Amino acid sequence: MNGSLDPTFSLLHPTARLPEGWRPAFDAWLASCDRLERCEYLLAVEAKWFIQSYAHSPFRFRTVLNTGRPCAVDAWNTAAKQSRGQVLICASDDVFPCPHWDTLLLNAIGDLSKEAVLWVDMRDDNPDLITHPILTRAYYERPGRGGCPHGELFYPEYLSVGLDDDFTAYARRDGVVIDARGDIRFEHRNVVSRKPPDDEVYRHVGSRAAWETKARVLARRLEEGFVK
Repeated sequence: MNGSLDPTFSLLHPTARLPEGWRPAFDAWLASCDRLERCEYLLAVEAKWFIQSYAHSPFRFRTVLNTGRPCAVDAWNTAAKQSRGQVLICASDDVFPCPHWDTLLLNAIGDLSKEAVLWVDMRDDNPDLITHPILTRAYYERPGRGGCPHGELFYPEYLSVGLDDDFTAYARRDGVVIDARGDIRFEHRNVVSRKPPDDEVYRHVGSRAAWETKARVLARRLEEGFVK
């Protein structure tokens, strides 16, 4: 533990699926963790899937109602605002950790009070991007971080694609990235490409609107230097 009542890790998991959609990843995070008391798990859901409690969870588990748009960006931002951990982890239905992930992350980051982004190997199609970021609260709460409004984990204009490019660019510019890809390997299975028709959170993944938004917003953000 971190010496207080607050958890060390906050796992932020957006979903609009019934338990059979999010449970495999959720169970994997629990089963692969050395010390569950280090963690809190925030499942950010849409209103129609709102889950009041999860009785079998042996540690902190909360459902968070996404009050923004039905997309992963707003769900992550909603969960981040309600998190308490020293390290924020962007989980999802299709990201699965390696064994002992909590101990490995602690060893890689070191001083949790510093601004840091941990770059782990997601074994996916985007090896040059920091996808599903892991960052310290110190960096999350950095005033003006990447031009994001206060409390927003990701820049809120994106729908899906583009947020990783955006986050990666300014995190590298800020010099806070710790490259741990040689030591820590998670698995991004990209199951959202086979999403069910009613999956509102992931319905923007690969959509024309999402790609058009990325092209427009990322170009402007790069030109502005991520300051607005």
